[in-house]
Amino acid sequence: MNVQNKVKTILDLKPKTRDDDMSLLLNLWAREFPQYQKDEAIRVFNFIYKNCPKPETIRRIRQKLQEHNPELRGVKYEKRQTRSKQVAAAMRENPGYCNV
Repeated sequence: MNVQNKVKTILDLKPKTRDDDMSLLLNLWAREFPQYQKDEAIRVFNFIYKNCPKPETIRRIRQKLQEHNPELRGVKYEKRQTRSKQVAAAMRENPGYCNV
């Protein structure tokens, strides 16, 4: 089962995860690592949930830092920027353009 299907299953089974990304993440990890005893996993996940920055927060901070500090950009940054400009130009030239 791919990640998308796993996430959909969790969203279907656990409505709380629909509005709580950290809960969704922890439920996904619990399914990915069933070898850990349930009590141990819950203890670790609760520690992470209560004490660690949220993944989305980390991602947003990284993006903002890279926006203002070019030396922190990864090797894919320039490729994404170039591709973004190409797609925008194609969309201007052809409003029905779709590159899926």
